[in-house]
Amino acid sequence: VVLGLLCPPYIARLEFKTREELQLMPQTQEEHLIALEDENEDSESEHGASAGPDVE
Repeated sequence: VVLGLLCPPYIARLEFKTREELQLMPQTQEEHLIALEDENEDSESEHGASAGPDVE
């Protein structure tokens, strides 16, 4: 990264991880639990928002 700041053409040679590579990286148990909680909140909010009664 520092070399990229000193020599901008070097930025093109940096390797970035794809989304698939990032998903395959190991997680700590805490990160895994946080991700599960986020997924549960998302699914609950989707079901709760569409099932609400119509108020006139």
